[in-house]
Formats: sequence, C-alpha cells, structure tokens
Amino acid sequence: MAGIGAIAVAAVTVSVLNRSSGDNVDWLPTPGTYAESPIESWSFELSGADSPAALLTQDSLVLSEEIPEGRSRYSTVERLTAIDLETGTVSWQRVMDEGSCWLGVGAHAADARMILCEKDASPDLHILDPKDGKTLGHPTPAGYSNYYITGDTIYSCAWNGDSVVFSAGTATELSEHFSVKIPVANSNACTISVEGDYAAATSSSNWLTVVGIDGSIKYQSFDVQGEFIGDQLLATQEVDGDEPYGSTPVVVRDLEGNEVYRYSEPIEIAREIPGRRFSDVFVDNYGDVRDRGTGEARWNYPERQYSLVGLSGDVLVTVEDETQMRGYSANDGQSLWDINTDRFFPIRQDSANEYAPDDFESFGSLRRVTGDGETMLVTTGSRLTALDTEKGAISWTFDTKGWVFREHQNLLLLSDGETLRALKFG
Repeated sequence: MAGIGAIAVAAVTVSVLNRSSGDNVDWLPTPGTYAESPIESWSFELSGADSPAALLTQDSLVLSEEIPEGRSRYSTVERLTAIDLETGTVSWQRVMDEGSCWLGVGAHAADARMILCEKDASPDLHILDPKDGKTLGHPTPAGYSNYYITGDTIYSCAWNGDSVVFSAGTATELSEHFSVKIPVANSNACTISVEGDYAAATSSSNWLTVVGIDGSIKYQSFDVQGEFIGDQLLATQEVDGDEPYGSTPVVVRDLEGNEVYRYSEPIEIAREIPGRRFSDVFVDNYGDVRDRGTGEARWNYPERQYSLVGLSGDVLVTVEDETQMRGYSANDGQSLWDINTDRFFPIRQDSANEYAPDDFESFGSLRRVTGDGETMLVTTGSRLTALDTEKGAISWTFDTKGWVFREHQNLLLLSDGETLRALKFG
C-alpha cells in the first residue's frame, strides 16, 4: 500500500496562511432558525441554466449563467451576476467573453473570497473579487491545471509534461506560499482537497501528496489515491481500472500514514444537514453504522431497502421501503419516530420535471432536503414542509416553488430552474 517519504522536492517561499476550513463559515443556519414558517423576501429571474454555478459570500450570491450572444441561439457567453442577499437586487454584472470561470462546488470552498476565470486565448488566469467583480490579478499557471480556492488562497495542481507542480498562492502569484514538484508523468487530472492546515493533491493514476502550510510534505504515496474525509484523516485506495468496483478496500489513515481503520465499498455516508461534506457516521456494506473518525461500529442497521436522508443533529434520518421516513439515534440505533412519506409528497410524483432532484436528496446543486440541526425542511417543488427531527412531527408547511439551492443564515434560496426565491426566517 502507501509508501511514506519526502520523494518530491519542495521549494519556494513560505508564508503563513491565515485561513479557515471551508466548512467553518458563519452563514449556515443555526439550530432554531427554521422553527417557524418564513416569508418570501425577494425573487430573481434566471436567464441561463436551470441550476447555475454559484458562489455565496457574506453579503451576496454570485451566479454564473450562459446567455445568448448575438442572434445565434447556439452562441453563448458567460455572465457573472452578483445579487445582494438583503434586497435581491443586482450589485454588479460582468460578461466573460472568450473564457469561462471556475465557480461553485468543487472549485471553491464555502469561504472562498476569489473567483477564478480562464481566457481562451491567454495562458494567464483572471482572478476577480466577488464583492465588486473587479480584477485582482493575472497569475500564470505552471501548466494545465486544476484549482481549488479557500479564503484568499488558490491551490493549483499543474501538469507540465514530466511532473506535477502542486502550489498554493495568491491572486497575483500562484506559488507565493509553496510549490512542490511531484515526479509523476501524469496525464490524468488531479483533485485537490483542503482540511485545516493541510492540502492534498491526488490522481486516478494512484498517487497522493499531502502538504502543510509551510510547504513540507506530510505524507506521500505513489501507490494510492485519496482525499480528506475529516480532521487529519485521509481515505486512501489503490484503484485498478481493470478490477471491479469495490474490489480493493479503502484504508483510512492519519497524516503519518498509519492505518486507523478500513472498509469495503459500497458504503453510504450520512450527510450532515445542511453541511454536505463530512459527517459523524456512515453505513458499511454489512449494515454497520460506523463512526467516521474511528471506524468503530456503533450499531447495526438491519433494514436493507432504505436510503439515507442525512444526519440532523444526533438523529439519523432514513427512508425505508419508499414509504416510511424514520429517525434513529445515531449513537445507539434507538428508533425515535416514523412518519409516512406521503406527508411530504407521494414518491416520484414530479419525476417528469427535468429539474427535480432524486427523492429526498440532501446534496447536489438542487436538493430536496436541508435543515438547521433541529428542523429538517423537505421540498416537493411546490411546497416546503418542516419536520421536527427530535419528535418526528411536522411543524409547518409553506407553499412555494423550487428546490433547495443555497442556505445563508436566516435566508433559504430556492430555484425551480426559472426563478430564484429567497425565503426569510425569523
């Protein structure tokens, strides 16, 4: 399995990175936010895609939409639009002709304070300030790159032919904080994940490098691929494209490379509601509900015809036999309540709608489910229903179109593919 050692050559200027994890932002709803029904604060008509890429900041929502260019319906350009979250009015707009922007989930952490764009005819990047859309810098990447932005830091993973350069920098210099050369002839795109003071770059070519904020290599392997799954924990796996899915175990390691536990796929992760990145538990292929940090089995979930909705506070919410939603104690498996799914909506009643998420989705660009840790909200596309997840009782219902798009403190943003609606609570 993984080999440990500073095989790559770390270089460059080292500066202190003052940043927080992308999940530690202060605009997620706090417990009690959704206890009472909302009012519609404002609405905004969408011009492009049904679910546009978006970046949420402290005061605004930046949307990326493809809009027609000229008279041809087949020719489009990308337009960035910043919407003031308090009023729903447009703060600024900018058309990105002959280029595109990396916006939304996968390229930006929740606390990102920059927008990264590429120009078709230029090797340089175009870095924008989401507060006003103005240019912050034009840094030059080391090669064909993937990017990840958290706070004011841009992480890049560039392939330049005979190696990969993994860097962290600013809007003006991509390697200002550190630059690590990884000796792999890699033509596959690499993926970047960041957790606390560490960043990981990996590839389906089976290599993984973890770098600290001082530019030192904390962990490195040329046998596995992997990513962060929580505080200083890596899920690693050697993947052979010729072997069936799940044929090799996933080994969870600490940053010293020591095995913490392992599991076989497939598994189901209990997504935190509304945070959709890490959670406290997962269900393995034997039905054991296991601690995400230690791998310890807390209890066995015997039901096999089920889907996980998510983790609301200490309550694991599931749907069984497509008809019953149930709440279990995530700690010991005690059954707390059950309620018929018809109280929310008949299963797949609106499956013909092209924008509708799958049943009870709690993650993705458009979702059916969100919550504040005490109250879980479920959308049907035409109605919002609030469920007290401690009691299993419906608290209120509210007629409104759309599915969950983003959460921001006491605002819930819904989209039906045509209109963005902001519901205000409290």
